Amino acid sequence: MKFDLKIIQNLLKIIISQQQEIERLNNIIGKDVQTDLYNRRYYSQLEKNLFLDSSILMIDIDNFKRINDTYGHYVGDEVIQMVASIISKNCRNTDIPIRYGGEEFVLILNGCNIENAYVVADKIRKEIEKSKLIVTNNSVSVTASIGVSFKKSTDSLDNSVQEADMALYESKKNGKNMVTVFQNKKTIIK
Repeated sequence: MKFDLKIIQNLLKIIISQQQEIERLNNIIGKDVQTDLYNRRYYSQLEKNLFLDSSILMIDIDNFKRINDTYGHYVGDEVIQMVASIISKNCRNTDIPIRYGGEEFVLILNGCNIENAYVVADKIRKEIEKSKLIVTNNSVSVTASIGVSFKKSTDSLDNSVQEADMALYESKKNGKNMVTVFQNKKTIIK
């Protein structure tokens, strides 16, 4: 049996092209286009892939509706991108930054204890607070509230995110622009 080298080369090009397209589509499915963070769909597939104890940060931009109402949705989008960039810059290769929805983000700190997670959360909070977005000669300041929880490898990711969300709610309730830690079925403001 004789093989035509040109046919084999063309088939290889087609296969490589299809593999690249599959990779591109997988990135679209798992990535938020606006922020380049992982998206909610990716989050929904994580449960079975988390083997380490982890800390969970739930991050929410404070007064986001007011930003949209005052400056418009374009500026709101810029704020979301700025915050996503700050979150990404404070991640290790093993961490998983997710745009959870709207102006909410989840950051999974794999193999990170609650004390170190608090340090990371407060660093992110401070960097967001000192960042400014310049819009037509106006400086737009932003803050974020953060809730932190701890997830043992055997715990449910959804439950741990709910605990971080409860801690986030306490941050909002107690003045915003703060980090609150959820421990032992209660929130602790730090």
